[in-house]
Amino acid sequence: MELSAPACVLADAISLASAIRPGVNSPCIAHLATTGDVVSIRCTDNTVGTIETSVSAMIHEQGETAVSTGRLAALVSSFAPDAVVEIETTTRSINVVCGSSRSRFAHCSGIGIARGSRD
Repeated sequence: MELSAPACVLADAISLASAIRPGVNSPCIAHLATTGDVVSIRCTDNTVGTIETSVSAMIHEQGETAVSTGRLAALVSSFAPDAVVEIETTTRSINVVCGSSRSRFAHCSGIGIARGSRD
């Protein structure tokens, strides 16, 4: 999966989807999936349900992945609202690039490794 979108768009979508906070000892995991020119962000809690939101993005490569919502939200919200954030998955990690900032996250277990990802 590879996509780019404005930081404010991604931050708002992640914030909305992560409103479904699971229990204190359970991390909130965001499932990101691309379809056409849209990325959907879904967070699920087994007792509460699911919140999913979709936003327009420049999709360079279709796919899906799962990542810690808290870590991704904190990073994306730290960028200027009009900055372009690029998210790329590999078989080993999720890379987030914005300007000169480069961050790497591990895939979260339970969802699986991204389809169509690159090494």
